Amino acid sequence: MGYKRPAKVYKLVFAEDDMEGLEVKARSMSTGALLDMAPLFDLKLSASPTAEEMESIAELLEKFAEVLVSWNLEDEDDQPVSATLEGLLDQDIDFVMRIILAWADAISGVPAPLPHPSPGGEPSLAASIPMDVS
Repeated sequence: MGYKRPAKVYKLVFAEDDMEGLEVKARSMSTGALLDMAPLFDLKLSASPTAEEMESIAELLEKFAEVLVSWNLEDEDDQPVSATLEGLLDQDIDFVMRIILAWADAISGVPAPLPHPSPGGEPSLAASIPMDVS
């Protein structure tokens, strides 16, 4: 019987004033897919985006929508916004890019150290027992 790795889901919590309270859950993706997507993370929209820039943004949004699991985002009428491509497209691009970049950091970053490292403990007794060299 083989090993089946469970899917990793990242919970992104935003503490910035303008996004405080937002929680987003998104799955990881394969290393290959992440490498294919990496150049899209550095996209900067110019004042007059070219057709190529717009296609790249559309590709980035489509790929992120595939891994977006859920979020607690609500619209102006206090109704939930669907965690879909359509839900992403209804938002400001700056807002969506902040979410995508936070997700990219989470899936490609090294995990933080554990919050409570173990104490050093007592010295080993074996180290303090005198040894007779014969």
